[in-house]
Amino acid sequence: MTKKSAKAPAVAAAAKTAAASAAKKVKAADAGGVGSKPAADAGSSGSGGNVGGGDGLDDNVAKMNAQLLTDVADAKREVLADAAFKNVATDLPPPIDKQLGEWSGIENPFEADEYKVAVGARGQYKCAGNACWIDEQKIVMRGTPFNRKSVNDIVVTKFKSPVPLNFVVAVEDEVDPSPYFMTLESPSPEEVRFGLWLAIRRDLGDKALKKQWRHYLVTSSLWFIVLETEEKRYFKAFELRDDIAKDYKTLALTPFQKMMTVWCFKVRRERNQGRMSSKEVFMQYEDHCNLDKTEEEPLSESFVDASITTMTRAMVYPVIAEALQWIENEHGISGPLASVYKYEAIIKKAKTPEDIIWAFVGGIDMFRRGLLGHCTPLVHQATE
Repeated sequence: MTKKSAKAPAVAAAAKTAAASAAKKVKAADAGGVGSKPAADAGSSGSGGNVGGGDGLDDNVAKMNAQLLTDVADAKREVLADAAFKNVATDLPPPIDKQLGEWSGIENPFEADEYKVAVGARGQYKCAGNACWIDEQKIVMRGTPFNRKSVNDIVVTKFKSPVPLNFVVAVEDEVDPSPYFMTLESPSPEEVRFGLWLAIRRDLGDKALKKQWRHYLVTSSLWFIVLETEEKRYFKAFELRDDIAKDYKTLALTPFQKMMTVWCFKVRRERNQGRMSSKEVFMQYEDHCNLDKTEEEPLSESFVDASITTMTRAMVYPVIAEALQWIENEHGISGPLASVYKYEAIIKKAKTPEDIIWAFVGGIDMFRRGLLGHCTPLVHQATE
């Protein structure tokens, strides 16, 4: 396969336009170095502008997540509007009572005085609570573009039917959190909270299932942990995700997600303390998290280095960000480009902005059209 023979008209036009714009800007992007804000491609749309830039980076990622978060908010609104869930958001957990039978509580319900004692003494407190106390729209894993495939997988696997729920809740101190119920922040994987409301909406036509879901919502097992700073909550979220991904592989960060969240962390840190090397970034995770080094592509210094290369030389172009996000949403961790080392190989082989854009956008478009098989080494085909 050659570039000339493989370019479909629509792909060629998009790549040509984007590459022409990129050629004028690449010098400024490269001169700015890691963490700088290369010029945005004003002619592109959909991914919120220059994803790889430092300033406004969280806004760009938020735009990538906007449709998913809107769908989850709509699902929750439909659930809470259903008569079977009337006032569920303010319900307190039922007590552990034999007379309640299968509708009995499973843990001691939240008690403010017990909370103060336990958190004051040990920095944590476990109890029965209400899943509605957690604001599912609060994102602890900042900088992570969530892929819909993972959320859909959770809906049909973990939540194929009503099941008991458990969440970690981040708090700052032993002060009673009850005034903040319904706005609490959880470092547990966001896709679980998203999938929960989508699964309940799916079952709104079944009276028996709705009753079970309501019971599990108000008997959720909540583990309050003192995590005073945003950074502590972030690292806890990273660690919790590694733990649960051992049972639900779909919750493991894809290389694309991991690249984005590591890059966003680096940018935030550099705003306060200056430039960080790949090793310095990696050591922050090594020092604060119990990293799973058995993953197919574990976080390492070389992973961070490949991520920096991709973010500064490829993700600065919205057409590439859009193409990679599409393949993420469709294929998740099983996609043909699910490796930052493949991204890096494409960049190093393609070299110029025009060829980098063509390799990513053209290659992914050919895969989407069925011109490249799923098992074809896309990294080789896209750069031949």
